[in-house]
Order: sequence, then structure tokens, then C-alpha cells
Amino acid sequence: NNLGELEGILSLGTAEIFWSKTPEYAIVNSYVNLTNDEIGKKYSGFINAVLHNLIRNKKEISSLHWDNKNNFPKKLLQNWERYFGKNLTKEIVDIFSIEPYLDIICSQSMSKKSKNNLIKYLDGKEIYSNVIRSIYRGRVDDIKGFSEGNWWVQDIGSYIHLDIFIKKIKEDKNVKSIENLTFFDACAAPGGKTFQLLDHGFNVISNDIDHERLK
Repeated sequence: NNLGELEGILSLGTAEIFWSKTPEYAIVNSYVNLTNDEIGKKYSGFINAVLHNLIRNKKEISSLHWDNKNNFPKKLLQNWERYFGKNLTKEIVDIFSIEPYLDIICSQSMSKKSKNNLIKYLDGKEIYSNVIRSIYRGRVDDIKGFSEGNWWVQDIGSYIHLDIFIKKIKEDKNVKSIENLTFFDACAAPGGKTFQLLDHGFNVISNDIDHERLK
């Protein structure tokens, strides 16, 4: 039991030392006190020594020298290397380690001025018609227009193929009115495709097993 608690305390302490702005002495003191209260005094000296050692060697073991392979299970890496080879596996690991972009889809009702203002606010780029890509890292619901439904979050990979499908439907001479069409969106949460279809005037029934995600 103590081993699990010690691992947890060391993980939290290490994370704070490397990524928080809290003074290092305060971090050490807080986790030494936590260890003392939760596990016992005999372990608090161990935590104190390890955290101080991390602080002394912070530059040498920083993320600048971190191998992205350490973020993946060894068994998975072995399988990839067996099938793809070491060089391609390294490329795959590096790609998967890049923090993802935020793709935002602008409603057709959004004015060109509003869209340009959103692009400027996000420091983004329109990579496809009505698709803004950015590296925005704040709260999504803090972005202007969220509550009004002027835009929604949807990965471009999810957006493009449905966009092509919608255009094909609108070009189909056998489809007299899109208002007569109803889509059933299974596993719909978080709702990107539902919003996309609604934005084009289709009727949509959205279904998902998770009631919280449906909300």
C-alpha cells in the first residue's frame, strides 16, 4: 500500500517541479508534509531526498532530452518496429507526440467579417472552406460566438467527407427538398456531424449511449 502512495506523491511532486511555477522549496515542503501525514515520518526523508535530487539535476533530465518513445508501451513499440522497422516507428511516435491542432467549423450564417475576426483572435488559418485551424490552448467556451452557435469544434477529417456528401445531395436532381430528408446520427457525441447537418438545413436524429455526452 505504501509503495502505491509513494509513487503517487513522487509523480505529483515531479510534475510540479518540472512544469509548475511554484517555488521549488514550497513543492518539496508540501510533499514532505503530505508524506509525513499520510504514510509516516520514516518515508518523508526519502521523498525529501528524491525531490531535492530531481531539482539538482533538473536541466539534465528535462523534457529537452526526453525520448518520445518513453510515452508508449514497450510492447506496442516492439510490435511497430517488427512490422514497420525502427525508422518508420520513430516517425510514427514523433507524429503522435505532437499536440493536436484545434479545428473550428464556421456556420454558413456567419458573416465574413465575423469569421475573419475569429481567425485573428485564434491566430489561426482557414485551411478549408469554413474550417479554421489554430493552436489555441484556452477554454473553448471562452471563444466569442460559442454560446450563439456561430461555430463548433470538429476535426477536419470528420468534416470533409460529410461536406462532400452534402454537396452531392444538393446536386442530386432527384432530391426535391432537403427538408424532406432525415439523418440518423449514431454515436453522435460530441455532435460535430450533427451540427454540420443542421447547419445545412437537414433534419437530424442524434443518438448516443452516453446521456451526459448527449447533453
